[in-house]
Amino acid sequence: MAWALIAVASAAVLLAAWIFMPSVSSSNDRAEARLWTAARRRPLTVLWFATALAIGGHFAAFTYVAPFVTDGLMLSPSTLPILLFVFGAAGLAGNGLVGLISASKQSHAIPVATTGFALTGAFALTLTSFDAATIAVFALWGLSISAATTLFQSHAIALAGPAGDRASSIHVLVFNIGIGAGGYFGGLALDRVGPTAPMFALFVSASIATLTLCLDAALSPRASELKGHG
Repeated sequence: MAWALIAVASAAVLLAAWIFMPSVSSSNDRAEARLWTAARRRPLTVLWFATALAIGGHFAAFTYVAPFVTDGLMLSPSTLPILLFVFGAAGLAGNGLVGLISASKQSHAIPVATTGFALTGAFALTLTSFDAATIAVFALWGLSISAATTLFQSHAIALAGPAGDRASSIHVLVFNIGIGAGGYFGGLALDRVGPTAPMFALFVSASIATLTLCLDAALSPRASELKGHG
């Protein structure tokens, strides 16, 4: 219930700020207008939708990773710190990897990262013991989430153009809604289905996010081509 309240509170804060905070200057008005113009374009809307799905799926699984490891995989609790260390170390590698990706390649790299989420969920459900495969799955998970969180925000700023600072604020809101929703629905899945259900939620949500991003990427060049012929 607490996670649901966090998600609702985040949306309420944004709404209250939008309604009650006064405009400071005409330049701010122009920047806000540019932001809403950018937000009405499909790529930015799709990116935020995919962000909410992917981050929601991640936190649905990660919030309840302990019962997944001990009750779902039936591993010793002593293995959890090792797996979390692997997750964190891979996350550092993911940050370094993102730094090597040019801005023009970010839109292609994001579906790769969300595919890593989906594969994490799928492979995790096949694990049966504490072995190299288990370590590899947690490494893939850490690498994917670290890369994706950075790529999501930097690409949102790039898509928003001059309104990038405001787009970044909205992106943080979307991210927090994903955290709250993921924790809430992951908890429901854990209580009503079992300890592996949150990991299945990661697989489903990340798969939908990846398909959405790929579909948008496939449609965008075609839309430009049709516009050129028009």
